[in-house]
Amino acid sequence: MKEEKLKRYQVTQSLRFPSNIIKAMYYAGSVLLVLGAAVLALGFFTPLASLRGLSAIVVVLSAIWLISAHFISANSFGLANISFTGTGMIFRTGGEEGAEYRLNWEDVRCCGLIKTRRSWWCYASDHELADKERREFPEFVEKGVFYFNYADNTWEEFMKFVPERFRAGLEKEKEEKAVK
Repeated sequence: MKEEKLKRYQVTQSLRFPSNIIKAMYYAGSVLLVLGAAVLALGFFTPLASLRGLSAIVVVLSAIWLISAHFISANSFGLANISFTGTGMIFRTGGEEGAEYRLNWEDVRCCGLIKTRRSWWCYASDHELADKERREFPEFVEKGVFYFNYADNTWEEFMKFVPERFRAGLEKEKEEKAVK
């Protein structure tokens, strides 16, 4: 009998960074882009005309850095996908060539929803999440935590397979937190 091909869902659509240094540089690039554009625009109407060349260079370099940061995020995290089966979850990193991790439903100790600055995340874990894991989710989760950005289609597939003991709590949490 032929095995059914598992549905794969993208883990994240949001921007994520592999380190705090890259995150800080991304925000610095955003600030420099805005400041450079402001000085460039004001240079046409004020005595800042002598800074137009420098501000144009700052705008171009900042834009290049921001585009690079998006590629870093996509290469580090954007290719990860997740599948759900009757026995557990499968988390794959880096597309076809990446690593594959499995979490059996019998090993899951908690499931839930966490809001970060940019998005909602759904997770299943083989341990209770520590404060640091919750505070810096998902960048600093320990091994044994499987997660995905909340999306209606991924949530529906997850709920088809999640053990009965977690379903009512997850639905209640989703409703109370008004997850969308």
